[in-house]
Amino acid sequence: GIANEQTLTEFPLYIREVADLNAVNTLMEQARRDDTQRKAELARQEKLRAYLFDLGTKEHVGTLQLGGVRRFTPVLAADVYREESGYGFFPQAPTHTFDMHWVNGALNRDGVRLSRDSRFQFRAAPGRYRLRAGFASPGNVTLRGVTIADQANNTFDFKSDNPIIDSVVVVGNEPVALESNHADLSWVTLVEETGSPAK
Repeated sequence: GIANEQTLTEFPLYIREVADLNAVNTLMEQARRDDTQRKAELARQEKLRAYLFDLGTKEHVGTLQLGGVRRFTPVLAADVYREESGYGFFPQAPTHTFDMHWVNGALNRDGVRLSRDSRFQFRAAPGRYRLRAGFASPGNVTLRGVTIADQANNTFDFKSDNPIIDSVVVVGNEPVALESNHADLSWVTLVEETGSPAK
C-alpha cells in the first residue's frame, strides 16, 4: 500500500488513502485566496502616506508595521518647528522631557511635555487621515489644522487608563498641531485613510 513507500523516521506518520480530494482542494484554494488578499493589503498599505513621530530621545524610537516596517521620526525637545523640516515645537522649545525606564516599548517609554508656549506641530499633505497620539498622563489636548466630523470642537479629554487620541480627521493647508496647557506626549501617527467617509 501507500504506507509502504514512506521513509520511516522517529516521528509518527499517519497516512490513509484519500479517495476524495475535493476537501483538500477547497482548503488549498482558500489558502491561495487568503494569500492573495494578504499581499494585496500589504501593497495597499505600502502606498499610504504616513507621518510618524516618536518624541523624547533618539535612543528609543518606535516602528510601525504598515506594508513594510516604517521607523518613526525621533523628535527631541530642542527641535523647534521650521518649514524646512516640517515638524517641531512652536513657538518655542519645551523645557520638560521624561524617560520612564520601567516602561517596555520604545514608543511609550519617553516623551516631551506640551505647554501653553510649546505645542507640537507638523506639515502633512491635505487629505483624510487617522490621527493617533499617545500620552503618559491624563489631560486634555486641542487639535489645530484639522476638521473632525461629528464633533463640536477639537478638544480631547483622556483618562489615565487610556491616554490615547484616536480620530479620523481631514487635514487642510495649515500645519497639524497638538496643544495643551499640560500634557506629556509620547508619540503621534497620522496615516492616510481610504474607503468610506469620516465618521
